[in-house]
Amino acid sequence: FTLVALLAGVSTAFGQVSFPLDNAVWKQRHGNEDAPPTYSIIGTKTADVVLGGTTYRKVYQSFDDAVFSESEYIGGIREASGGKVYYRGATSTSETLIFDFSVAVGDTITDAPTGMKSGIVYAIDYVTIDGISRKRITFRQQSSSAPWTGNYWIEGIGNSSLGGFMGSPMLQPTCDCGVKTVCLSTNGNVVYQNPGFTDVGCDMVVSVPDVP
Repeated sequence: FTLVALLAGVSTAFGQVSFPLDNAVWKQRHGNEDAPPTYSIIGTKTADVVLGGTTYRKVYQSFDDAVFSESEYIGGIREASGGKVYYRGATSTSETLIFDFSVAVGDTITDAPTGMKSGIVYAIDYVTIDGISRKRITFRQQSSSAPWTGNYWIEGIGNSSLGGFMGSPMLQPTCDCGVKTVCLSTNGNVVYQNPGFTDVGCDMVVSVPDVP
């Protein structure tokens, strides 16, 4: 009985965590160098769309409020077996693999926006977020043996910070000009808060005017 219970606990702790597809909202920070940053939200409701014969959950992006209207529809997202997450733009002729949680140490990942090889899986461990044990994938640069400390992937969340919802976790901005994940909420509940932006709320979009 004890052995069965322990095995059941291990199975639960390290089972695959699905990518959030229902009422998920990622808040993103857009750096503007010396100007104040701006924010946007990108996410889903519960509506589907068929693109090229494949069913996706609709993805929206808003820059001025926390409500997704149909005019803000930008494409579709789906999760395939093994933890592969694909995105297809509303006018695109093909889909792009944006996350792959089935990778192993030593695998090379591809930058979704450019299609170029952008990093190598350095380590895989587990971290508990929102009461769930999630796979965390750390990378290294192709030219280095040291881990890349700027960002990582978290199962069921996506990019922890740099790159935002669809960008590469291996970006190397030389200024405050990149997109970063601030937080993720599902069905109105905060699931993840970026430790670097604990002072930024997750409940609404904040647009800061550029005041000379």
